[in-house]
Amino acid sequence: MGRPVISEATSRLAQAGIIDGTQELAPDLLPAVSYAQWLKDNRVSRRAYSRVEALTGSYWSEVSSALAARMTGVNSRVQLLDPSWELVRELASGIPALPIKGARMIARYGDGVRDVSDLDLFVDDITDAWTVAGRLLRSGYVVAADELPWIKVDVATGTPYGQIVLEPDGDDGRRDRLRLDIHFAGYSVRHCGFVGLSISSWDANSDFLCTLGNAAGDCCIRLKDVNDLRLLACDDTFDPHRAADLVTRAGIEAFAGQVLAAGEAVCAAWPPALGRVLQSLQVTAGRRERIRPFASPRRLQRWTLTTRHAWRLGRRQSLARAISYSLSGARYYARARQLTRTRTAPRRPPPLNNVSCLRLVELGTGDPPDHSRDTVTICRYSGGNWLVRAGPTLFAPTIYMRVPRDIDVTSIGPPLETIDLSGSPSPGARKDARRTSQ
Repeated sequence: MGRPVISEATSRLAQAGIIDGTQELAPDLLPAVSYAQWLKDNRVSRRAYSRVEALTGSYWSEVSSALAARMTGVNSRVQLLDPSWELVRELASGIPALPIKGARMIARYGDGVRDVSDLDLFVDDITDAWTVAGRLLRSGYVVAADELPWIKVDVATGTPYGQIVLEPDGDDGRRDRLRLDIHFAGYSVRHCGFVGLSISSWDANSDFLCTLGNAAGDCCIRLKDVNDLRLLACDDTFDPHRAADLVTRAGIEAFAGQVLAAGEAVCAAWPPALGRVLQSLQVTAGRRERIRPFASPRRLQRWTLTTRHAWRLGRRQSLARAISYSLSGARYYARARQLTRTRTAPRRPPPLNNVSCLRLVELGTGDPPDHSRDTVTICRYSGGNWLVRAGPTLFAPTIYMRVPRDIDVTSIGPPLETIDLSGSPSPGARKDARRTSQ
């Protein structure tokens, strides 16, 4: 078995937040306020509060009070799930869309007691994503201030994938809807991992990948993840071999091994199906990622693990690609970046691959929109500016958060050259692009 994944004390702390915690809760392992914060960081505030509020004693009263301060926000977000999803369904009419992650998982909790932060959606391709986003942007949403939309292209299949994060327009005083995170074409994992997914074949194994992929990106193991994985393993559609295959395609076998070992250590009734996943992955104790379960991630560790993951995925193809991928990851995650304006525009089209994350900075609206479909193209305009056009909106693409200053979208004229990202991908396509000159 190797050395214990977690200490006995940590296992006792976890009992307030896991499903069907069996051990007696132990006071004084942490100061009350620190314990409440630990539970919040593990995204199990609602479950812990439901268990702790009934306990007697000054210690538990203090923990309960600290958790209660968070309950108003958490409970309001849970209450907004259904109306937010109904709004999306109405605006996405004609486009298949699926709630995923927390919005999908909460229904698996028999008591519905799960923390929720936003509404994650999945659509099948980039055109569907921007069409839905365009309709939402015309209905009281704005692009999130803290998360620029982004696009990558999977070099193996030519598939564009990415995310668009939207939030209610604060200027309109909107408090009746949730922040939205639209994922399209598949699930992105860390710097360059990608697994193609589709709504038509979505099942518990897809949810399993999303849960682990999201946690791997954060380089953090939370009690929320352990609860979700445990419930997914009890679904009739869960297949340990299929789940292990998706994890392997994402390149996160070592991380999954650590998560599953941590879950088994804190849960008395750990599903046998998750043990079979671990067997299929063939991850021994010595090969698991050295992430401390249920603790906040450290920046240096996240940089190191992300860079190593990029190396492993690149090495599947060639040594040269392993070096390229890992150096790209090391540079990208070396420091936090702020958006800056530059004097010059890029003279080449932005790279389209798994390691180049094209963040999109909104510049303004061009021609009148076609409200039915919002195609996505990369265009070269006079002056050498390469911009991304999604429907009627023009964006400046950037990888390292540098964009040209003073671009007047009202006077740039028609595009001189375009790269279409909305076409159907084909295996082995040249980084997806169908490139045309005007």
